[in-house]
Amino acid sequence: MRRYLERQISDDWERETNEWLGVRKKAAQQIDPKTAEVGWSYVQVLDPYGIMPSLPGECWQVGRDRFVRAPRSNVWVWSGDLPAATAAALRKRSRL
Repeated sequence: MRRYLERQISDDWERETNEWLGVRKKAAQQIDPKTAEVGWSYVQVLDPYGIMPSLPGECWQVGRDRFVRAPRSNVWVWSGDLPAATAAALRKRSRL
């Protein structure tokens, strides 16, 4: 029974995480580099959204990373999830 419960928790976490990431992937496709808001934050380099339940100690590395959103949106997208053309336009616009 314990393994079944662990699997359910794991399956639920994976499903919810994939849905959450899907929202960001979709938002990334809709960001207009001409009007996008750009910000930054210190994050775990291997987990910029901070969604991994735990990272081994040898994987901990904090760095400054950039996030982008459409105006009036509350969905910030990690710059690594942007389409190549959008990322290039933002780099040209604001040295992202």
